[in-house]
Amino acid sequence: TRRSSDLEKHLYAAVAKLSPAEINLMTSLYLCDDPIGQREYARRHGVAVTTINHQLTVALKKLKKMLPN
Repeated sequence: TRRSSDLEKHLYAAVAKLSPAEINLMTSLYLCDDPIGQREYARRHGVAVTTINHQLTVALKKLKKMLPN
């Protein structure tokens, strides 16, 4: 539908304004054809899952502020 198409445009525009690391995180977890989980992302990057969870929380808060209600 048109509304979902508009929302998708807003979402991708907002994601583009994130830092490169946040874009990579969001793409890997949600936006790619074969998304991975937080645990796998953490393993691949050699960091704790709690670190990824925190980074994701920060990125999602930024996106929420950028997206229309």
